[in-house]
Amino acid sequence: MTKSCLGIGLSYTLENQTSVPEGRVAAQRLKSCLIRQFGFKNKNITLLLDVKDPNVGTTRNILQKFKKMISKSKSGDTLLMFYIGHGGHKYQ
Repeated sequence: MTKSCLGIGLSYTLENQTSVPEGRVAAQRLKSCLIRQFGFKNKNITLLLDVKDPNVGTTRNILQKFKKMISKSKSGDTLLMFYIGHGGHKYQ
């Protein structure tokens, strides 16, 4: 049985919103905790962090990564998804 995780840690701000400066750091710490204390393997954890790409947190991108994780899963696997950041709409 495999334990897989999709984690999103966003620190950027949208218009009129405060930032979550520790969003990325918190996501990385949670990843370490999952490995150390809950038996997740590094290779089975995907983190989406807005370090280089401010569009990493788009609905399309998150759903794409989530669907990929689901497609690789088998009966009895554990799937975890977490989000650290603000929500908002940015119409394009």
